[in-house]
Amino acid sequence: MAPTPIKKKTGHEPKGPGGRPKHEVWTLGFRRVLKHCDKTQRTVHAAFCVICNKVLCNTAAKRLAAHRRICSLDQTDETELLDKSESDSKMKITKILSSDDSGTVTFVDMDDSAPFVNDQTTSEISKNEYTFLDSVDSMEEFRIQATGSTMTDSKLEMALAKFFIGCNIPFSVAESSYFKKLCLTLNPNAKIVSSDQLSGALLDNLYSKFHKDVKVGATSVLLIDEWKDENTNTNNVTVMIKTESNETIFLDNYELSSSMDIASELTDITKTSIVEAYDQFKTEIYAVILGNSCSLVKMQAASEVWQFPCNLHVLKLLTKEYVSQDFMNTLCKILKQLNTVFKDDELENKISSDQRWLNSKCILDYCIANLGTIQAVLSAENTIKLSKEYKSLFLDEDFVRKLESYNNFLESVSELSLVTQMPKSSIADTTEQWLSLQITEEDPELAQRLHARREIVMNVQCLVANYLHPAYRGRRLTDDQMNKVEEFLLNELDSEGLNSLQLYVNEDGIFRVLNQKEGLSAQTYWSLARRTHSDLATLSLKLLTIPATISTNYSRICNTIKNSSLKPDKTRKLLAVYYHLMEKEERIEE
Repeated sequence: MAPTPIKKKTGHEPKGPGGRPKHEVWTLGFRRVLKHCDKTQRTVHAAFCVICNKVLCNTAAKRLAAHRRICSLDQTDETELLDKSESDSKMKITKILSSDDSGTVTFVDMDDSAPFVNDQTTSEISKNEYTFLDSVDSMEEFRIQATGSTMTDSKLEMALAKFFIGCNIPFSVAESSYFKKLCLTLNPNAKIVSSDQLSGALLDNLYSKFHKDVKVGATSVLLIDEWKDENTNTNNVTVMIKTESNETIFLDNYELSSSMDIASELTDITKTSIVEAYDQFKTEIYAVILGNSCSLVKMQAASEVWQFPCNLHVLKLLTKEYVSQDFMNTLCKILKQLNTVFKDDELENKISSDQRWLNSKCILDYCIANLGTIQAVLSAENTIKLSKEYKSLFLDEDFVRKLESYNNFLESVSELSLVTQMPKSSIADTTEQWLSLQITEEDPELAQRLHARREIVMNVQCLVANYLHPAYRGRRLTDDQMNKVEEFLLNELDSEGLNSLQLYVNEDGIFRVLNQKEGLSAQTYWSLARRTHSDLATLSLKLLTIPATISTNYSRICNTIKNSSLKPDKTRKLLAVYYHLMEKEERIEE
């Protein structure tokens, strides 16, 4: 690589700014200017403060530092601060009067002879012109660096408010001396927020901004999750809105009274929430997902909106009803003794009392995979301390067959559980999985209960959603279920919509073209068909955007909110902002 040639000086290079060399205090929001005085015809160097628009003729570091303290502390007496600093008769402060685009600014002297600048004529005032030596583009940079700037303080306060709320930090931490020392270490001139500011104006501002940021369509789904507060031992209900764009928005939180019937109280909460959703976001609720499926039947007659249980909640009830808890307790008792021989730490964790039910599938897998070894150990004399009844269980064919039956059931359930917990799963997706779930008929009474449990999550709207999903098209539906689907569509669609339905069934027109496109989501499919088949597409999109389940983290989040001393209205705002920040952070991470 050739060396870089040294440029010769020609004598015409632009000279850098003269005067005092820049010291560190210049980085606190000062710009260098040249003063052009009409009276003396002299040009001298001065300092321009980007915060208060004043020009300081004395550019000594102590003078600029004293002025910066004046700008940074609103309640400090300016005269007192200046008197404390070193006296200097040469210091002179001027105030901006006018400017133009040429980089030259005209100032007027502020002294006792001209106390009312705005009332004076320009001929009566001593005028000076100043030319900025710094780049005009760097003005904003200096304003950001200037710690006394109102704009910077506002941004810092909002950032701190987001930090406190988004990280679930008690507002009382703002009064801690450690927090204050941290802020002053980062910025000695920082204005430290107080707990009253965080729970007052800053929380209100963030809540207002949250309302402006969220985009809610004309129609939405309501999510109502019932849970128990571990701190106060009270039953609570969290109400959320699921938008058309799959966003979740906090609406309100309620505490259930112990005196009222839960179903009746949930009905009242549902009605109130429908009205509140329209008042706050101008969105119409057309469907409700309930976390407590037991209240579903009682609420059905009390509301005109479609109602669905949480698929995940029903799945847990179904699994507990199918897999005998007594059987699992006996199995874990045997494995506990066997582990004195196996010394398997992973197995010990799986069969512990607090994790046992969650690990049922893993425990059954372990037993089937190690069946021969377990039988050999149990057959040996005096190997483990178990009764003969327990020792003989693994040698019993019925016991082993039940192991395999439970394991096969949980295998099919695990696929369904995975689908229900996917963020974008709809009732059409889970219905497809429920239809493929195999329920044993060995025990007629148990089979009847399981079928009844499954029917709760396969109401007519779920069946129609599965039928209108372009990937499923209701292929697993029985004749009886198809009769329900047709009856629903006949009631919901007009003649134009029924004609569109016939084209969808026959795969004619635009549907033939769309069916040839691979990888289209159900929402994209019906959005493209909406222009020519508005009635059918609108109904399909409403059904296919209904979520399958309620997220299980609402209760966990509410239980961990540490600002519980706030008033109800403030708590509601706090939760709304907290959810909003959490959703925003998740999207950033993706």
